[in-house]
Amino acid sequence: MSTQTSTDPESRADAAEAAPATRVARVRISEIVEETAEARSFVVEPLAGMTKTDYRPGQFLTVRVPDIGTGSARCYSLSSSPHTDPAMKFTVKRVAGGHGSNWLCDTVRIGDELDVLAPAGTFVRPPSTRPWSWWQAAAESRRSSRSRNRSCSAARATWS
Repeated sequence: MSTQTSTDPESRADAAEAAPATRVARVRISEIVEETAEARSFVVEPLAGMTKTDYRPGQFLTVRVPDIGTGSARCYSLSSSPHTDPAMKFTVKRVAGGHGSNWLCDTVRIGDELDVLAPAGTFVRPPSTRPWSWWQAAAESRRSSRSRNRSCSAARATWS
C-alpha cells in the first residue's frame, strides 16, 4: 500500500491546484440559516470571478471583513458540497471578541455582497481510482489540517 506525502510530485501538484488564488470574487448572500444561537450559515451566489462549482469538498472561503484601513480577511470552511448542494455555503460560529465572526453574524443580511478570494485549501481528498478506507482518510485529514493553516495564512496575506 502506498500513501501520498508532501514530497510526492502528485501531492504537490494537487496542493498547488488547491492553493489560494489571488483573484478577488464577488458573492451575494442569498440565504442566512441560523444553525444555533451562535452559528450562522451564509448561502452565497457568485456574481463575478467564480462559479458555484469552483471548489472541492474540504476547502475554505476567505472573506474580506471591513475595518479601519484596507480591511482584513477571515477564512471560513465551506459547509456545502459542489456535488450535491445547489449553492455554495459557509458557516460561521460567533467567537467572543471575534472581529470577523461578529461582523458577519450581526451585520450581514440577505442581498448583501461580499468580496472573497477563490476557494482554497488542501484539506481535500487527492484524486484516486481506488476507494479509501477510514484510516487512510483520517491520516490524510491530520496531514491536511496543518496545510490548511498555512493556506489560510497565505490567503489572508493577500489583503494585508
